[in-house]
Amino acid sequence: MDIQDEIDELIETLKRQRDELNLQIRLASMEAREEWAQAEQTWEKFRARTDELGAVGKDASRDVLTAAGLLGDELKTAYEKLRKTLEK
Repeated sequence: MDIQDEIDELIETLKRQRDELNLQIRLASMEAREEWAQAEQTWEKFRARTDELGAVGKDASRDVLTAAGLLGDELKTAYEKLRKTLEK
């Protein structure tokens, strides 16, 4: 699997989680809404990084991939925390 395939798979997984949580957040507590707002900021940063992959050369792609991976991990953690908050 090449770098672009990895990023595409990560994007789809996070997008699906984001969509599911977005539906649940409408009925959520204020705490969950605040967590959602923070996660949305991270999502925007993540998408900006992944969009950069098409615009940079292969050498720079590794740096962008690393940054996107870190943001992706941050999003996964935020989404897991938000899910737990919503289950309360």
